[in-house]
Amino acid sequence: MHHEVAPGPGVAPPSEDATPVEPEIVTVDIGGVPTVVEVVPLYRVEVPTYSAVPQIAEYLALSTLGTFHERRGGWFDRATARERVDVPVLPVSISSGYGGRLAVQILDWIAIILFLVTWVGLEPMMALGWPRRTDSLMLDMVRIRRAWMREVLTRDTNFIGDAAILGHTINSASFFGSANLIVIVAMSSALFIQPTAGLQAGIISMFAPIEPLWLFQCKVLLVMATLLRGLSEFIWAVRQINYCLAAIGASPSRDEARDIAAWTHALSLMINPALRSFSQGVRSYYFTVAAALWFLGPIAFLVAIVGSVGLLVWRHSWSDTAKGVMEVRKLLDESNPPAAEAEPAAAISSPVANI
Repeated sequence: MHHEVAPGPGVAPPSEDATPVEPEIVTVDIGGVPTVVEVVPLYRVEVPTYSAVPQIAEYLALSTLGTFHERRGGWFDRATARERVDVPVLPVSISSGYGGRLAVQILDWIAIILFLVTWVGLEPMMALGWPRRTDSLMLDMVRIRRAWMREVLTRDTNFIGDAAILGHTINSASFFGSANLIVIVAMSSALFIQPTAGLQAGIISMFAPIEPLWLFQCKVLLVMATLLRGLSEFIWAVRQINYCLAAIGASPSRDEARDIAAWTHALSLMINPALRSFSQGVRSYYFTVAAALWFLGPIAFLVAIVGSVGLLVWRHSWSDTAKGVMEVRKLLDESNPPAAEAEPAAAISSPVANI
């Protein structure tokens, strides 16, 4: 079966070095069926090899090959990019293809730098109270958990309810960690499949730009990195919560002499990092989604980064939940000011005084 590919609109005029050539017969894979196609090139041009920078040569050759290009053993035959200096120019001119790919490559670098800065730096900034120092969800939760540990030490009932709450958190962290591990294994398989399978089928093939194999693998590795960081946070959260349960169980009873402020401070130093690690693992999914959208190109990646960071900041500062947490913290401050809570309680040693 033969198909004649007519020249498409918007093709750049021939340069002085371009000469007309005869049609070329190539075999392409259409719907899984090898098909002989008669390609009618517009011009032949001399493509520089750029031996010092082979990746630029690959971008250049790939952009000039157009829709029908050979893919042998990789995204395309690397030898073609370096040795075959005569390539058919179909709908894309050499100038627009070369400049366009370099522009896309620059956008890729800008996007990945912005991603790394926000991925690594957003968490410490929010822990310090950014963007709202006085009414920050993360800082308010530190105060609420401290009040919780104080109630654990002073309430009349035993620790069963508190242990159930922490046990639920352990189950949640274990569930998310297992889900992360499954997705990591699934994503790792993309590094070992036939390279051309990544963009020949599925929804991504309809929107993703043509790119070399190394860039596709970097995108897969970035998604896996976000999942691995989340997995490590969930694992560490489970271990820390287990330590908290042991510490709560070892705390003195109401009938024993104890320093309430000292015990509250010690338990808070354990519970806050544990639950913060769990929250960091959940927040890593925002960056996983942003990294996954890199497959659709650098523009989609940049939009996803800004959207993910904006959504995180809004939920931690201006959402209804953040406002509710702020109100709870204010009520705690009114009933039991932090300054009074931090005072030594060594004098409170008898059961009568603790009531």
